[in-house]
Amino acid sequence: MIQREQIRNYLKNYLVRCQLNSEMKSFISSLLCLKGKIFNDESVFTWAEFYYYSSLIFESSDEQQVSHVACSSAIELLVLATDILDDLTDEDNQGEILSKLTYPQAVSLSSILLMESFHIIGKYKSPHSLQAVVRQLRAAAYGQADDLSFKISHNHIPTEQEYFKHIDRKSSSLTRLVFHLNAPVEEIPLWNEIATYIGYSGQIGNDARDVFDDTKNDLRDKKATLPLIKAIEASQAKDGGWLLNQLISSDLGINHDELMTIREYIKRTGAIKYCEILAEIYLNKSIQLLKRYQETSVYKEGCSNLIAFLGDDDN
Repeated sequence: MIQREQIRNYLKNYLVRCQLNSEMKSFISSLLCLKGKIFNDESVFTWAEFYYYSSLIFESSDEQQVSHVACSSAIELLVLATDILDDLTDEDNQGEILSKLTYPQAVSLSSILLMESFHIIGKYKSPHSLQAVVRQLRAAAYGQADDLSFKISHNHIPTEQEYFKHIDRKSSSLTRLVFHLNAPVEEIPLWNEIATYIGYSGQIGNDARDVFDDTKNDLRDKKATLPLIKAIEASQAKDGGWLLNQLISSDLGINHDELMTIREYIKRTGAIKYCEILAEIYLNKSIQLLKRYQETSVYKEGCSNLIAFLGDDDN
């Protein structure tokens, strides 16, 4: 994949030239090798490549190639910054990021990455585009703040509708950001819809996988993720709310056997399968809208490449 190597080379050269100390440069390089990041050969989806393919829908001339690669790199750094902040908020101390960094290092590094990403985008995009980035990041920040209290309790069990409203700000803001950097103003409503579906699909899939991830605290913290919401609904209908009672009464950070029992129970309710199917439905919705757009687009190859990147084998 030529574009992956181009983005990697840009980031490597940027790290050599920037004014960060050697320790911070080493941290950034290390984090960019994690699962799902651009330096990891096994990564299927990276945010840098998502931006790169998205940008080719709007402009694919050779003159724009430097801008595409630079801004792709900026998006990779920006999302890494949000990943660090997300792990800090969730106190995922055993995760890939915080197992490498102290809290002070993580806070400092997230700030640096945000500023570096803004700096790169500002060099290649208009002030209007940079404002679009800030607007979507602001929405994501509000969503992250809400995430602290978006939990399961005896007093309130969030609904599926509330869950989608929550992730629309927390997660889909980042996918909207990618399209807002290039989309014409008159097309923003369409790209908002496509980005929202992609964001939904990604967040639902992540939440389903995180149920079984020992480095994630979703169950321990009783976070109102969709698999947990649906499993509690099933439990209330079938056995008088056993799952809710177990969640509230157990300290899952200490009692690993209880955690394993709850994980298996959630799986048996069908909540995980429901989430996997729903994630696929939303991804397919975004792909169908992209295919419809492709019919009248000047950049048909760019559309095909993005559709293939998102996972449509029939394109």
